[in-house]
Amino acid sequence: MKLCIKANMTIEKNQQAIEELKVKASALGFEFIEVGSDEKPDFYIALGGDGSILRAIHSAKFKDVPFASINTGTLGYLTTAHISKLEEVLQALKSGEYIIDLRTTLSATVKKSTESEPQKECLALNDFVIMRTDSGRTNGFELYVNNNRVTEFLCDGMIVATPTGSTAYSLSAGGPIVLPGTAAIIINVICPHTLTSRPLVLPDSDNIELRVSKANAASTFSHDGVVTSYIEAGDIIKISKSAQSIKLVKLNDYDPFYTLSKKLGWNGCLFNHTNCCF
Repeated sequence: MKLCIKANMTIEKNQQAIEELKVKASALGFEFIEVGSDEKPDFYIALGGDGSILRAIHSAKFKDVPFASINTGTLGYLTTAHISKLEEVLQALKSGEYIIDLRTTLSATVKKSTESEPQKECLALNDFVIMRTDSGRTNGFELYVNNNRVTEFLCDGMIVATPTGSTAYSLSAGGPIVLPGTAAIIINVICPHTLTSRPLVLPDSDNIELRVSKANAASTFSHDGVVTSYIEAGDIIKISKSAQSIKLVKLNDYDPFYTLSKKLGWNGCLFNHTNCCF
C-alpha cells in the first residue's frame, strides 16, 4: 500500500510526527508517494488540526482517495485519531479494519453583477460564508430555494453549511448540530437584525440562491475559510450539493456522539452524572 503525507509544517511538532509516521509505516510495509506525484496513493495521511485537514483535502490531486488524518493540532474534530494512536491507525489501514465515512460537499458559483459569466466553481466540505469586512453596517440577502423566493435577511452575513460544517462556524452562530450522514444543507444567518430569524435545514437536493440586495459594507465570500471573492450588490451566489464526496477514514469504534461530547463538550445535563434527572 502507498501513502501520501500532507502535513501542516507550521505546526512545530509535525516534523517529528512525519519521522515517526515513516518509521512505523515502513515497518508495516507501506510505501510513500511524494505530494504532487501523478501516481495515485491508497491513502492520504493528513497531519495537523481541522484547518490542516481541510487544506489537505482541497489541495489533494485525487479527491476519491480516502483521508486518514492524525491530530497534531488543537481540536481535531475531523481527525481519525490523536498522534498517540498513530500505530493503531496504521494497523487498521493495513488490515482493512476501518470505516469509510462519506462526507457530502457543496458546490458554489458566484455571478458578479459586473461580469457576464459566473466565476469558477468551488467546493466546500464545511461551509460557504458571506461575511462583512467592515463593522457597524449590515447587508441584505435575498434567499431563493429551487427558484422560489423565501425571504430577505438584513444581517452581517450568511452561512451555508454541510452536516460536516454544522459543528464549525454555523454552530458558533447558533446553528443546529446535524450528524454527518444526514442528507441536509444548513442555512444560517450571522447576526440578523430581527427577533424571529432561525437557521434552516433543507434537503440536500435543493438548489440555493443568495442574491445580494444591499451592500452597505464590504463583504467576502469564502469556502472552508478561504476567501475567493468580494461581494457587491447585485451579485448572485448559487449553491447546491456536489457530486464529489470526501472519504474520511474512521476507526471501527468511531461514535459521533462521543466525539461531540469529548471534543465540543456537548451534553444534555448540567451535571457530570450518568443519571442527571432531578
